[in-house]
Amino acid sequence: MALTRNQNRVGKLGARLVAACLLLPVVVRGQTAGITLQESISLNQPGAYPVLNDHGECVAWRTANEIFLAGAQGKKGAFLAGKHLKFSVSKNGNALAVLDKIKEKQEEVLRLRWFDRNGQASGSYARPWQADHPLPQFRFNHSATRLLVADAAVARLMILNAHGQIVQETDLFEQPHYANERPLFLAASEKEFFVLTQAFPATPQNPSQPVLICLNFEGRERWRQELRHGTSGGLAVSEEGRWILAGSYEVVANQSQVKSALQFFDRNGKQQLAREGLFRQALFAQNGERVLVLDRRQARLLRLPGGELLWQSNLSSRSELFVAAAADARCENIFALIATSTFKNDRFVFEKARLMKFDSAGRQQRAAIINADLIEPALAMTRDGKQLVLAAQGMLRYYAPKESNTE
Repeated sequence: MALTRNQNRVGKLGARLVAACLLLPVVVRGQTAGITLQESISLNQPGAYPVLNDHGECVAWRTANEIFLAGAQGKKGAFLAGKHLKFSVSKNGNALAVLDKIKEKQEEVLRLRWFDRNGQASGSYARPWQADHPLPQFRFNHSATRLLVADAAVARLMILNAHGQIVQETDLFEQPHYANERPLFLAASEKEFFVLTQAFPATPQNPSQPVLICLNFEGRERWRQELRHGTSGGLAVSEEGRWILAGSYEVVANQSQVKSALQFFDRNGKQQLAREGLFRQALFAQNGERVLVLDRRQARLLRLPGGELLWQSNLSSRSELFVAAAADARCENIFALIATSTFKNDRFVFEKARLMKFDSAGRQQRAAIINADLIEPALAMTRDGKQLVLAAQGMLRYYAPKESNTE
């Protein structure tokens, strides 16, 4: 279905509001510093979620029945009607991939399409729907010239070009074991794709070894490295692919104990560093010299390549968790979203949310209270580092980090 101008199908954007934010000062060497809420934009339609790229640009808004492209600060663009199963945004925000289930000749098929920022369709691919397979995962390279598509159930990859043509299709293992619960993570740099998975799901009785695989854009394997026994836990890649972080964990039988590991590899597949722990998000400095590792209850800033711990922050309240983080290009000014989590109406809702700013020494400079429940929140920093962007259901807020001194 071709994209058309979004006129009356989506509710109008609400008026831009300038709202005051409740600030909780934290004294640091006789001074406090804060972040102030600059602007809030929201849709006049319940259930709409903003979609951000890595630099905090609002690429699209999505609802249960459509996705529409957005320009600067949520301006309306072209829309795509339909109930979309999954979507992915390129790092530069210039492409959006959408997965649908449709009927073709009385057969259910999965259709993957992608569009540019102007709503022009640039490629599509369709395959038969398989009810016993989880939905495929897909990831753009940075410039959106290639799309990696992965079927976790059979550990099979496809690389598509910008027109939907198959560049390469390959099995990750010689005799792939069917497993609809196989963990699989995808990441990309400008020149490579990375996959973290394993031949079969691990159990205490039947251990499996996670495998980290690097492929070029033609789908040819450059290298693979085996991690320790356990379950694949997460994957992150720095801006230029200089660093690859792979996480894994292992449940120790009869001990109710979980062992976890973070392994850092260089672009040639050589392990350079290992640390204990898990991560839910990792933010690399643009020059690759620092990395923020965020877990549910702990934030750590490491210096690379040696792994020196620059600072660490642990949450004191057992009910709170780190939800997301954003940082400037040098990973010196870092913002974290902290909240409590509850499960309501078949989805996670984050309550009592607050934004915390960390300086280069890890000092907490001030917290900003978010007076709203958050569903599917995301946090990002704009390219120039001048604005922090918070996105959640029906919400798109811009914060201007401004320091203020208090005696």
